[in-house]
Amino acid sequence: MAEINFIPLDYSYFDFEGRNYVKLTGRDDRGKRVCVIDTCDVYFWAVLKENLNEKRIDKLIKKVREIRLDIKGRETRVERVELHKKSFMGKKVKALKIFATNYKDLHDVADKLGLDEIEKRRGYDLGYITHYINERKIIPLSWYRVSGEILNNSQEFGGVDASLNVDICLKLENSKLLDKKEGFSPKILAYDIETDELKIGSTPILMVSLVGNNFKKVIEGKAFEGTVVE
Repeated sequence: MAEINFIPLDYSYFDFEGRNYVKLTGRDDRGKRVCVIDTCDVYFWAVLKENLNEKRIDKLIKKVREIRLDIKGRETRVERVELHKKSFMGKKVKALKIFATNYKDLHDVADKLGLDEIEKRRGYDLGYITHYINERKIIPLSWYRVSGEILNNSQEFGGVDASLNVDICLKLENSKLLDKKEGFSPKILAYDIETDELKIGSTPILMVSLVGNNFKKVIEGKAFEGTVVE
């Protein structure tokens, strides 16, 4: 088990054996490139109509649990269903928390739930990265103490660590938010492009302004003669 201080800078995801995994790419406090691999539960919500009795809800849950999909050779199924009391649009409601195997297929699972007992379906159209950050609370540009297994030419996840251009690849077990302000600081550059009109492929660039840490520059005039926005 390894433990490092880590700041996530970029998020992407991949599928392995029908499930979704996140690659958090960033740096440790010595500036080394790090990739942390993690996952989270995949689910969405189905808000139930009012005054459904317990027997009807139980029957509905059994029906939802039986949903199976085969999309582009990928098998997705509902893994479990939980009944919760929630607040929706200022009203107290009952809702089903529906867990599935792959986030890409939540929209198709939700399409199967045009049932009389269900009022609304929510949460199936968020991107997986947004869902992951909401679920795991690992926020970009914040420092964390992360621990887990170091992957070094491992066959886990199909050997994905061997294809990564990083110094350390870690399979996340635990994370803790740190009150840390020292260590690696990312280089940030903001830019703005000014044109005389907006027409992709034919609009001349008049000026570009650049702002970064201890850096400001404006490029204008003849430097862009003959250059267009593409």
